[in-house]
Amino acid sequence: ESDRGWVKMDYSSEYLRWLAAKKILESQGIEAPPFRQLRKSLSKNTLKAYAEAVRRYQFSYHGLLPAKTENILEYVNNQKHSLSPGSLKVFIAAISKWHSDMRFEDPTKDTAVRILIEHIQKTSSHETRHRPSLKFSDLIKMTDFLDEIIYDEKIEDLLPQSMRYLSSTRNKSILLLGYWHSLSHQQIVDIHLSDLEFNDEGVNIRLSEPSSKDNRIFVPRLKHYCPTKAIEDWINASLLKKGPLFRKITSGGIEPKCFTPKSLDAIISSISKGAGTEHSFSYTALSKGLALNKNNHDKTNEQIFSEVE
Repeated sequence: ESDRGWVKMDYSSEYLRWLAAKKILESQGIEAPPFRQLRKSLSKNTLKAYAEAVRRYQFSYHGLLPAKTENILEYVNNQKHSLSPGSLKVFIAAISKWHSDMRFEDPTKDTAVRILIEHIQKTSSHETRHRPSLKFSDLIKMTDFLDEIIYDEKIEDLLPQSMRYLSSTRNKSILLLGYWHSLSHQQIVDIHLSDLEFNDEGVNIRLSEPSSKDNRIFVPRLKHYCPTKAIEDWINASLLKKGPLFRKITSGGIEPKCFTPKSLDAIISSISKGAGTEHSFSYTALSKGLALNKNNHDKTNEQIFSEVE
C-alpha cells in the first residue's frame, strides 16, 4: 500500500480561472464551455508563468479573449522592446493553452505569428542570459567534496549521525540523481519511499510528474558516482521507512514533510561553492550539464553510464 494514501486534487485555482474566463466570455455574448477537472501535465511553475502571461495581456494591456491573430500580432509587436523573446514565447504558449482549454480556435497557430517571433529572436536587443551548465568534471568535484564531509562526520552505525553528515548524504543523492536523470525540481521533491523498487541492477522510480507518457525511470548501478548507491546510503543514514524521500534537516532532526522545489537551487549552489567550482550552479544546471556532455560528444545515456561503470 502506498504511504501517500489517497490524494485529493485541489482544483480551486483552476476553477476560479474558469469562472473569470466565463465572466469575460458572457460579457461578450459568448457561451463558455462547462468546467472540467483535468489533471495537469504541466509543472506548477509553468502553469504559474502561463497564468501571469495571460494576466499581463488581459489586464495590463487590456487584450481581448478570445483573441484573433491580429490581436496577438499587435501585442507582440507592442511588447517586443519591453519583453524578451523568451517571455514572448511563454506568452504565445499561454495564449495557445487558454484557447485550447476554452475550446476556441487558437490564434497563435497562424504562420504570421511564428514568423514574427522568429524575426524578433534574430533582431532583439535583449541580451540572452547564458547560465553555466554543470560539466562531468564539476560533478566529480562536488561529489568528492561531499564524500570528504561524509567521511569526516561518520559516526558508528549504532549512534545517531550528525546534522552535517545527514545533509551531505542527502545532498549527494540529490546531486547524482538530478544529474544522471535530468529530473525537474518537482519530480525530485515529489519522490516518496513507496516510489522506489530496488533490485540487483539498480532502482525503479515512479515519478509523480512524468516528463513523458512513461512515469517510471530506471536508475542503474554504477561503479563510480552511483545515484542508486547514494539513495541507499541516504535511506540507511536517515532511517526513513515511508513518506517523502528528500526532506529538510534541522538541529531538531529530519522533518516529516518534503522541502520545496526552490530549496534544491540553494542546496546545489551551496555544494558548488563549498567544492570551489568555477561557477556557482543551480539545480537546473544538473540536467543541462548532462545534455551538454551528450551533445558535445554525441553520446547516449548508456555510453556515458558505461564510462563510470
